[in-house]
Amino acid sequence: MRFPRFFAALVIFAPLASSRAQEAAPPKPTPDSRFGNVLYKSPDASRWTMTDLGDRRVYSAKLPLPDFSTLTVFTGGKLQGDFDAAFDRAINSSLGALRSSKIERDGGVQASKSAEGFDVRQRIVVAVAPEFHTYHWFLAAHSGDRFDLIAFQTSSEEMYQQYGQDAANFFYSVKLANSLPPIPALPTAMESAPRAAEPVQPAVSTIAAPKTTRSGPLGVGDRVEIPWGGGWVPGTVLYVDGLTYFVHYRSDSDADTYDDFFTLNLIRPPGGPQTYAESFRGTLPDPSGGPIALGTPIEYYDGRWNPGRVARRIGERYEIFADKPGSVTERWVTPDKLRPAGSTTAYAPERPFQQRRPATAAEIQPGDLVTAKPRRGSWIDLTVLEVDGPRYFVKIGPDSGLSLRSWVGLSKMRAVGAKEPFQAEDLNFFVGTWRLTGDSFQNLVDRKVSGAKVTETYQNNSGAGQDAGGLVIKADGTYDLRNTVVHHDGRGRWERNPDQDEGGILLRGADGEGDKDCVVTNHLDGNAYFQGSFRGPGKWCTRVGK
Repeated sequence: MRFPRFFAALVIFAPLASSRAQEAAPPKPTPDSRFGNVLYKSPDASRWTMTDLGDRRVYSAKLPLPDFSTLTVFTGGKLQGDFDAAFDRAINSSLGALRSSKIERDGGVQASKSAEGFDVRQRIVVAVAPEFHTYHWFLAAHSGDRFDLIAFQTSSEEMYQQYGQDAANFFYSVKLANSLPPIPALPTAMESAPRAAEPVQPAVSTIAAPKTTRSGPLGVGDRVEIPWGGGWVPGTVLYVDGLTYFVHYRSDSDADTYDDFFTLNLIRPPGGPQTYAESFRGTLPDPSGGPIALGTPIEYYDGRWNPGRVARRIGERYEIFADKPGSVTERWVTPDKLRPAGSTTAYAPERPFQQRRPATAAEIQPGDLVTAKPRRGSWIDLTVLEVDGPRYFVKIGPDSGLSLRSWVGLSKMRAVGAKEPFQAEDLNFFVGTWRLTGDSFQNLVDRKVSGAKVTETYQNNSGAGQDAGGLVIKADGTYDLRNTVVHHDGRGRWERNPDQDEGGILLRGADGEGDKDCVVTNHLDGNAYFQGSFRGPGKWCTRVGK
């Protein structure tokens, strides 16, 4: 695609406008990846993390929460009705998912034609969300009978500026497969031919020791490589279950943010060249005594019968993977949708699947549905994949995003439909001395209009990214706030937050405006988060003493 109004559209909000607007367009980047009908050049893996979420592929900038910056490729599909109306519906849906339905500023729809002759629409808006002024750049294309969409979205103008050039390069690289002459299939981002630069080999994480040490071709402590960011990166096996392996990769500072279970076709020895799916053909008994041995070649029904192999048992379902190296084909399938390879008879008669919903912690088993709050995300219904002592690995579904999976404890889990967690949160975590660091958000301080150009000047809130005082939480139920400027410096009392959805503790009377309560919550990474009564952007709490 060509974007003749690219810089002109951006001038409306002036986040990326520069002298480059007058320069000739640089050579178009060559796509190296594909998702759905969209061909594109993958963004720099050192700055962006890829996650497939079923109907979209999301590249997320590596930022501390709550800030975000994402590049999203949607699967698209057949255009329903008018192109402009479909574009408007897609934007409203995307803004609604981020709770940014109120548009504060709108650059309007920019219409153009691609080099291949199909219609292109783009639109840049600033919207109001509960904690941010979110910035969005949408681009849609109508090639043949299809509607395809990509988007760049951030939590602030600062993030929009910081990652805008990456977005511009990404958008500029895009082509649509159905608009081009037939060519050999491009590799997916997981299969890209160039090997990614290898990071330093991570050490074994501090996650608790597993119950089983070896299963199939791999055991705990084995060094492996898994596909990530368009190449293969090193990792360490921490846990084994059947023919799936929980791998820790990236740096230790990431804790278990990126870690997940991987099947044999997604793991290879250091240096490769073959995955373990290509070299291992053995089987293991079903640990639950079921009819299908792990590793068995089968066919699974997903609209049609597809070849695969059984990786492990998850409650009443089996996890399935294909042998294609580096290709994520994870499925959770009941026996009535499975049959031996080459057979026409399923392992079990067809019947509705009803997922177990335990009412107490003692009843929890792998495969059960619970409501949980993962490390990144809010309370949501998730499936338990592993039970390892006091911790549980939960995930929303096969091949799901980072924000919808993690290890959690009983204080971050509850029965579906319940209000109270299985176990009360341990408040001893909060006792100690904390350094507060201000979040970064912007306030509008100047606005000038010159013809069709609007220039706005923002400044960071006071203390953004800087020292914002200190907090001492004492075991006797009292707290001290020091040098916080905005909040009520001095001593007060704290108690468990009665809102268990929010969790954490309340600092009674800590908000300087009206002596309202502030909240401090546990972010499961050794840090806490301090918010005022408004519950907007708050302050990170870094422990400096116990």
